[in-house]
Amino acid sequence: MSTHTVPPKNPAFVTFHVFKDHWFNDEREGIHIESFLAFDPKARKKSSVTIHRLHYDVVPGTKTKRREISESIVGAILDEVSTWDGYKFRAGKYGLQPFAKVLDGSSAKFTSTLADGVSRICKVVGPAVDKVLAQKV
Repeated sequence: MSTHTVPPKNPAFVTFHVFKDHWFNDEREGIHIESFLAFDPKARKKSSVTIHRLHYDVVPGTKTKRREISESIVGAILDEVSTWDGYKFRAGKYGLQPFAKVLDGSSAKFTSTLADGVSRICKVVGPAVDKVLAQKV
């Protein structure tokens, strides 16, 4: 797990990543479960929890394209995650963030809702990521 402010100078929010060592997230640009919390109270209402996949077009150190990984991961999780309350897949579901759940960062329930979301994504999406990476990379 890592936490950091964005941007580093005069930050607007704090973000955190939950990831495994083999998810290419050494530079914070690999695969990770992500959330953020804005410092501006008005912007806090639009926090979210999601999985973020590779900022790169190609998996580092390989010839495997991000889209190939993304299609396999989404194919493995789409049916189940689509049933989760509040989780929405983007039209560009094979891009960097296939789905997200908007969270109200100013709510008293933010911490527990975020913890539940991260735990659920870890349990369902994490194994799918592991399986796809083992097969494709």
